[in-house]
Amino acid sequence: MFSKSQFSWMMPVSVVWTLMVNVLNQVRPNPINLLPEPPSMALAPQKICIVTGSNTGIGKETARKMAGYGYSVVVACRTASKGESAASTIDGAEFIAPLDLSSFSSVRNFVKEFKAKYERLDVLVNNAGMNSFDGGSESVDGLDLCFQTNFLGHFLLTRLLLPLMEKTEAPRVVNLSSVMHHFGSNLKTAEDWKLGMKVGCANAYSDSKLASVLFSMELNRRCPKLKSFAVNPGAVNSDIWRVMKERNPFLFKHVISPIFRTIYLDTDEGSVTTVAAAIIEDLDPATSLYLQPYASPEKSKTCHPLWEMMGVFVGFSATKARLPGGDGEESGRGLWDASTELCGL
Repeated sequence: MFSKSQFSWMMPVSVVWTLMVNVLNQVRPNPINLLPEPPSMALAPQKICIVTGSNTGIGKETARKMAGYGYSVVVACRTASKGESAASTIDGAEFIAPLDLSSFSSVRNFVKEFKAKYERLDVLVNNAGMNSFDGGSESVDGLDLCFQTNFLGHFLLTRLLLPLMEKTEAPRVVNLSSVMHHFGSNLKTAEDWKLGMKVGCANAYSDSKLASVLFSMELNRRCPKLKSFAVNPGAVNSDIWRVMKERNPFLFKHVISPIFRTIYLDTDEGSVTTVAAAIIEDLDPATSLYLQPYASPEKSKTCHPLWEMMGVFVGFSATKARLPGGDGEESGRGLWDASTELCGL
């Protein structure tokens, strides 16, 4: 695993790399893995998809694309007015109840409302999250707010919905990870993970994104009927940077935002890895557990984070995630056990 001090020098190198390779790509373009064309007819029977955090950004674009592929999409977010507004702009989408992932009670209530209306679930996209600028706060359940929002809330949501997913023919769970999983802590046992979930953990964001990869791996091991993937959407110019904008509006408007528009992906591009993991039939977690959107010279081994921070957009590319102990097996089991206990399952 890499440290935060290493991240500080990798980022400027990645910016230079991105500018250079995108210029070269104009001369010799990389092949792009495109998403398939949406079907001309609705799916039969109607398939159901939940996308968390789908009132804005990557989540909203994911919901729009999934609806275009014929899914009945449930927009899941904290605020009813925002969820209803987002659903009203997407044909085939609806909002049924608020979902605050930083509250176990809210997660359980959302699942109750969902089960009252639906008897099946085909695809669950665990997209919602907060970035590391929001870290250090406490959730209503007494845990690190960032870690619970990004991971534990999704862990509980998924576990409670698994009985409905097992009723379908080919269910999928897509967990949003990040290049920052490379910078996660070397947590292995359940006790390690419980310590890492405490309020104010300095590495909460990176650990939550590492947890998302390990969770997909554990779901595939424990639920053979289901396929689960973890995805890095890439560096995306989306609403996830809102805290940075709120803290320094002038700097964000005149310096940061123009840079983001130049070298970051837009939400259309940023949703590609997620949608690919949700709909492409021949994707196999055994070889494609982790998808990321950039061209990489290291496809046969664990990708260096430099190639995942930014670069030439190629749609979606399967690379190996960086896991504690190499295979992540002990860490995955410890994460599952700790999360099960803390979620009261």
